[in-house]
Amino acid sequence: MPPRLLRVMFINFSANQETPTVTAQDTVAEWRLNPTGTYESLTGNSHAANTSPWGFHVPAGGINGFVSMYAVTITNPNPTKLQILQVNGKDPWPPPPIPPALFANCSDFATRYAQFLLALNASPAVSTHRPSLIIVEP
Repeated sequence: MPPRLLRVMFINFSANQETPTVTAQDTVAEWRLNPTGTYESLTGNSHAANTSPWGFHVPAGGINGFVSMYAVTITNPNPTKLQILQVNGKDPWPPPPIPPALFANCSDFATRYAQFLLALNASPAVSTHRPSLIIVEP
């Protein structure tokens, strides 16, 4: 049975960039959720398979993420300010939090949040699966 895709979202409520450490078995590209324009875009950073661990940079008030074919290990440097969410396949994200600073004036934040990284995985069909939430602590 092939592995299911794992979608990972980092929400930074800090006024500073946060850099969790990620260990992944496959090549992953970093994506950002945009407050305007297209919902998401590549950050320009990618990490080749078996080059783990690496620092995943999340800008102050921003939301970044990636998709992996395998389980990942994440060390959160600031659990009180950096929220890390993981969902399987097409499972929906948990309900959206209060928007971080970069999204304070984003009128469609809930829609952008719900669609983040979904196009990389499958169509945005409503899933019957319940979301799984994993809070990673150092």
